[in-house]
This record gives sequence, C-alpha cells and structure tokens, in this order.
Amino acid sequence: MFRFVCAMVVCIGLLVQGCTQFDEDSSGELDTVVIHVDELGPSSVNELVENSSVIVQATLDSITEEAGYRGGYNEDEPTSEFVELIKLNFSVNETIKGESPARLTILWDGFIVRNVDGIPAERLQRISLAGANFTSNDTGQSFVLFLTKQGNELDIITVTDGIANLFATGSISPATTSGVLGVDSETATIESIRNLSSSEDSNGSVGNIGDSIGDSNANDGPGNE
Repeated sequence: MFRFVCAMVVCIGLLVQGCTQFDEDSSGELDTVVIHVDELGPSSVNELVENSSVIVQATLDSITEEAGYRGGYNEDEPTSEFVELIKLNFSVNETIKGESPARLTILWDGFIVRNVDGIPAERLQRISLAGANFTSNDTGQSFVLFLTKQGNELDIITVTDGIANLFATGSISPATTSGVLGVDSETATIESIRNLSSSEDSNGSVGNIGDSIGDSNANDGPGNE
C-alpha cells in the first residue's frame, strides 16, 4: 500500500578505486569518466531479495541536475574537485516487497566539477558510476529498485545492484556493469523477484526459485553506458 509522501533515497557510502576509463559523451561536450566502486554485495539474487527491505517496480520520471555537491575544498586538498549530484525521480508502479511511498528520489553522482577557491565552478566530466550514468534518454524507462532502510530513510542496497533495468520480456539486469543480477541471470526476472519475495513473506526466509516466465508489461530498459 502506498503512503502518498515523497521519500529521499540517498546513495550509500562508497570506496572509489579510481577513474580509469574515459569516453566521449554523446553530446560531444563532456567526456565520461568511469568510476569503479568497491563494495560488499549479495552473492545471489536470493540473497539480494532477502537483504532488501523494500523492492519496487518504478518508472524514471525525470532527472534533476544541480542537486548538490560533495567533496571539494579541504585543508589537505585545496584544489580537489567537487562531485555534482543529480536526482533520479521515480514513480512507483508496484511494491513487490515491504512498504513504499508513491515516489522515490535517488541521489546519484552526475558530474566532476572544477573547484575554484572552494566554490564549485564549471563541469569537467560526466560520471559513469560503476558503469552507469543516467540522462534524459532514460526517462520513461522501467526499473526495479532494491532498497534498504537506514533509520527512517530508504537507501539503495548497493550501487551495483540497487537499480536494475526492467525489459519488456520481464528480464532484469543491473543498470551498472557489475552486480549479481548480471551473473545470476536465470533468476533475474521480475516474476522470480515476485516469487522470491512472496516466499519470504510466507516462510520468513527466501526459497530457491528456478526458471520463471517473465512479465511483458514493461518498457525496454536503457543500455549501460
């Protein structure tokens, strides 16, 4: 059941290994830097479902840029750059597990921004976080969000598996280039996620689900960048 309030979903803390790959942005204006993420995550789709407090199927309605900054000026690194955040604004179509508001907003790393005397200045590069960046081309697409509760707030369970593309065939894959959903493909369908969640509700733990028939009422998901 929806509670008709907005919720802010904040990206979890990350250990960034480094910026190792550069690609030209489709606009031709900014290059894209791929930032790799080192984090502990689930070892199977079963564990992903079990560890998620809330799972929803949602549509990306819009992206809000200039949603704040992190990093930047400090005494040890006065010229360090800022990260400009973007907001991914979702409307929830189905709550598969737990309780969800009708709308969710996820903060995501959007751009690397030049530091000028401790003040954010022009954008230098677009960020592809763990191989995923979101642009206006992705609005209207369907996703499955795996969330966990942090106090009174919801948070994506991991960067690599928290946001998954939902395709018209019912299959799902991580929006990033890594994560258990990209490996455990036999159980990476919307129907299997529903069955796993239902099994957990009935038995108190997640049972193993084999091959499942996908759901067809979804949009084609966006590709990874």
